[in-house]
Amino acid sequence: MKLFLYNNGGLADLLLSRILYRKLLEAGSFQLQIGVCRNRADLYADLRDLGAELWISDYHCLADGAPIDLAYLCPPDSLPLSMNLGDYEDTHFFSYEFVLEVCRRRMEEHGIALDLPFDEEDIPLLDLRRLSPSARVQALLAPSAGEGPKPGVYIELRRTRDGRCRFFFDLPRLARLFPDLRFFCTQAPPQEWSNLIDVSDLSPLECSLLSEGCDFLLGRTFDPFALTLTEANRFKPKALCGYDARKIARFYPYPGDPTEYVRDMDELVDLLQSVFPACPGEGEVALR
Repeated sequence: MKLFLYNNGGLADLLLSRILYRKLLEAGSFQLQIGVCRNRADLYADLRDLGAELWISDYHCLADGAPIDLAYLCPPDSLPLSMNLGDYEDTHFFSYEFVLEVCRRRMEEHGIALDLPFDEEDIPLLDLRRLSPSARVQALLAPSAGEGPKPGVYIELRRTRDGRCRFFFDLPRLARLFPDLRFFCTQAPPQEWSNLIDVSDLSPLECSLLSEGCDFLLGRTFDPFALTLTEANRFKPKALCGYDARKIARFYPYPGDPTEYVRDMDELVDLLQSVFPACPGEGEVALR
């Protein structure tokens, strides 16, 4: 049977669907056709090597998802199944368990059994490295002329949808307090300090690859911070900012997940000082 799978959601939804599609293809139980917007097709390009067919829309995915229901791409001899986490009231949260559950329910609605058990001790992450060789990223990570290597911090400044998070990154404060760190910012920094590096022109895949070359990962909403959810980053120090860990469930939980949840800039500074004890305190940073 040919299954046409698609997700109308935002970037994080598409990335988690990629994890599912890969698992289904590796299991080999179904012929998969995948519907995707044109500007997100590169996220799935290598799945063709596992037998998937990509059906690519002429529309571009927006920050909050596809501008049209991608079911329209489904060929007449295939069964269209939406993989949106938000399709059910009790599966809205970003987790591999819910990714599987949505797929299982969609298939059961058509009398199809999904033989893909959930194991809380074996949670898969993304593997995007082979999709994204980039000389630009390698150049960014290379030490500046005349300087030794400096630790890198990836800061995902873009945000979508999560109304609970109103965190504001005080980038000049970080630049002053941690002059020996390089902060790679996915939106143009408000002040061009020498250790605040603008990477806003990188593609999503390049951002993911850049995060794998950094020593610490920062974000404030899971979408698009999910780009850092790779096997290479599985146990890397990371933090989501603007959340109270006592009041929120963990995003995409897995065994050994090191993600810290910090409420404000003071907590973030304390965390960075604990991870990089060799460079606490205010220092001299050149302005460009």
